Amino acid sequence: MLLGVDIITVAQPTWNPTQIAMLSAMRADICRFRCAPGFGEPPAMLSDFARLGGTVALLDIENSDQNGTMSAKAQRDLFDRGWLAAAQAAGVTPIVELGCEPDNYRANTSSPAQQAADVLMAATLIQYHSPVSLAVSLPTRMAYLTGMRACLSVATALCPHLYGYEQLSDGGNTDEVAILTWVLANTSLPLYLSEVGIDSPSSTMATKAQRILDGLAALDQSRVKGACVFTISTDPAWSHYALDMAACQVFGARGTTFQSAPVSSSTSPAPVSAPTPSFTPHPAFVPVTAPKETGVLWFGATSHTLRNSFRQAWEQDGGLAIFGYPISEEFSENGIPAVQYFERQVMEWSAGRYPAHFNVTYRLLGDEAAKSKRYIQ
Repeated sequence: MLLGVDIITVAQPTWNPTQIAMLSAMRADICRFRCAPGFGEPPAMLSDFARLGGTVALLDIENSDQNGTMSAKAQRDLFDRGWLAAAQAAGVTPIVELGCEPDNYRANTSSPAQQAADVLMAATLIQYHSPVSLAVSLPTRMAYLTGMRACLSVATALCPHLYGYEQLSDGGNTDEVAILTWVLANTSLPLYLSEVGIDSPSSTMATKAQRILDGLAALDQSRVKGACVFTISTDPAWSHYALDMAACQVFGARGTTFQSAPVSSSTSPAPVSAPTPSFTPHPAFVPVTAPKETGVLWFGATSHTLRNSFRQAWEQDGGLAIFGYPISEEFSENGIPAVQYFERQVMEWSAGRYPAHFNVTYRLLGDEAAKSKRYIQ
């Protein structure tokens, strides 16, 4: 498990010397950066983090609020302000975290469906520009998670938070332990705990650090890939969580449970399994590289393109939330001149068979599935 810190540097252009010393003592592998204006300057902070041995950066994009949509903030922070390019230039693996505790920090906290829609739209914009890994920030209340599950389909990782009063396992006063349990049981996605902390005002920071290590070591290491301790910060609002040098030294002395490793690597050999029959995919389903031609969308999540009338239909009739990502290129099938498969639908080019506004039709997937299972004839 990668271990690091959530950094809050309000009105700081870069790290101060104390923060540099704490990161070094902690041996931080991963760091969560707030990408909004006023939270640091990306090239300097990311290059310093890499120089100290950091390998993974969680780049957090704020929820939609009165200051703009999540999509607009993603465009501003990742691309216009250069956080994504700075991470790549520093040799740090970026993971974009979409949102932050949406049940606590958005303009309309009663609307998980709107949060899901915001995440889906931001994911589409980001993947259009760059095939970066996307993580969805989870809420702190189970009822809110139930309402925003539709957007989990775009994620390559999930970012729960985990706090406790005395131990991580006591969960504080929210549903964070229940949410972590649910995502471990009901998804197969890797998890990055983007905020971890223990309140316990009577305990020293070094004591809290050891309790955090003990709590993290008890989690499923095959699923929990990283954790960012809250927080290194000069903001007095978080003084009861702010790490000191003693706590960083406890983290720095962590044992072999916490291995510094690339995101994509495994810390144990792959199990030996029986040989499986060879499989050759249909040519249309083989991933393609991003084309240079204009008017074509390429999705890094599946490495497939979307163009012409199929793109128009995808954009007009619901986009990512309805169709999912394309999983093939266009190809001819069963006498139909052009079809394209998506995660949740199949589009067919039916020009000449129906009025012009029905040139693109959608396959009757429910009917096909029911017949294949012999529920109907």
